[in-house]
Amino acid sequence: MNELKTNPSLQRSGFPFGRGSLRGILIVGLLGYLPLSLPAAPRAGHGFLAPAGAAESVTQGLKVKPGGLLFGSTRHCKTPASVDYRRVLAATPEMRKVEEEGIDRSSARYQMLRSKAVRRIRKVVRVVAVELGHDCVVREDKIRSKPEDLILADLTEAVVERLEAQGLDD
Repeated sequence: MNELKTNPSLQRSGFPFGRGSLRGILIVGLLGYLPLSLPAAPRAGHGFLAPAGAAESVTQGLKVKPGGLLFGSTRHCKTPASVDYRRVLAATPEMRKVEEEGIDRSSARYQMLRSKAVRRIRKVVRVVAVELGHDCVVREDKIRSKPEDLILADLTEAVVERLEAQGLDD
């Protein structure tokens, strides 16, 4: 009897986590809900798959680096566009103020103005894209790959015009 108290492996039953342990009960309970076989894969034309020969998305293969998407989604867009982000950023009232006043890039004031400029760019890009009928806008410098037949409209001039017309209070 003394050996039973000192050797824990003799005390356990055949249950993997000990009799009555919460973890053991949860695992055994969950195993009862697992299906015994996997459902058959849906065939083309049935369920959620498109029928064979259906038109694929125009932008299939458009890949953008993180931070490169300004508006919309690259996955579902049909009329994509791009902007030269450096030109657009330089056209914002906030970045013009940084240049005029010579604000140091490592200062908190610079970070606040740049953050406000980025928010302003996203708003203006959204407005211009919707007006011109584009459902996706990406940064030119962040495009990782795109199909050769895909043509991206350049919205840089339209966005820069809107930004230059705005003041710091807009």
